[in-house]
Amino acid sequence: MAQETSSRRASTSGVMAMELPQEIHGLGYVLWGKAYPGGVGHTHLAVAIRDAPTHRHYDPERMDVPLFLVEGAVSRVVLVRRSAYRVSQHVAPGRILLRDPVDKRVTFYSFGGTLHPLEQTDKTVYLVVSNAPILAISEDWTDFATQLAFEVEAGLARLRARWGRHLSGFYRILAKTDPFVLYLAAFRFIWREYQEDEVLRGEFPEFYWGLREEQQKLARVGLWREDGPTLESLLAPGDRFRPAR
Repeated sequence: MAQETSSRRASTSGVMAMELPQEIHGLGYVLWGKAYPGGVGHTHLAVAIRDAPTHRHYDPERMDVPLFLVEGAVSRVVLVRRSAYRVSQHVAPGRILLRDPVDKRVTFYSFGGTLHPLEQTDKTVYLVVSNAPILAISEDWTDFATQLAFEVEAGLARLRARWGRHLSGFYRILAKTDPFVLYLAAFRFIWREYQEDEVLRGEFPEFYWGLREEQQKLARVGLWREDGPTLESLLAPGDRFRPAR
């Protein structure tokens, strides 16, 4: 797992000086970058919250993002044009929600990363950088990225529930887990479920074929290991991470 982590860890050095895509000056948000060639999702999300709506595109007014602000917990923080958060923050796995002035929502799923607030003259750009895919969640639940996000959420929820009253242990481990390692572990978890369950494959054949294609993309660039860590091995409250009673 150490090799997996070090080879895929996001480099955030110099990110404040990086040039944002020109599109962000004329749009409300922009996604770009890939965790691996042709892979699902993107590794960068820039959200522009302006002094006033442009009425020319989607105009986010607020950004709801999960952050690791204190040890052993996740805090959902609402970011606006003038935010108290002026330095980089540790993004927790979970949904990132954008809302505009009429409460139209745009949702993403992140496996974790770093949030950089970039103050500009007429706007604040909140840049989320990860080495794992940031998935856009569509209203069409059959969309591959959307269904993948739902499956990941369900898997994490089942493991989180097993910690009972000791959730701080779960979140401590989650905070220390590299986002790309978490993505691979979640993908293996889902892949094995579908490999072993003919009913699942029959009920969601398009999603299963999407999993096959994604697994092949990972394998082509040497990122797939059948015996790599799964969600269970990373996050279950077993002997290694057993919470105190």
